[in-house]
Amino acid sequence: MTTEKWLTKARKYAVSYLNKYRFMTSDEVIQKIGHPGNSGIIGKVFQASTFENVGVIKSSRPSNRGRNLYVWTLAS
Repeated sequence: MTTEKWLTKARKYAVSYLNKYRFMTSDEVIQKIGHPGNSGIIGKVFQASTFENVGVIKSSRPSNRGRNLYVWTLAS
């Protein structure tokens, strides 16, 4: 899957998820969509005016070793 296709799919999933659950991190995106193969792309999912950063939590993915992740919601 190309980078643009992955980003489009990930953003659509994020909006759908946030309409139901209100908050999310990149962990939820990767769990559902899969890893894009390039870690630098993951942060771009939320670099759209659709999303707003509301905090930081520790990653739940073992491969992230407790790294801090931003928590996102839909922008108002």
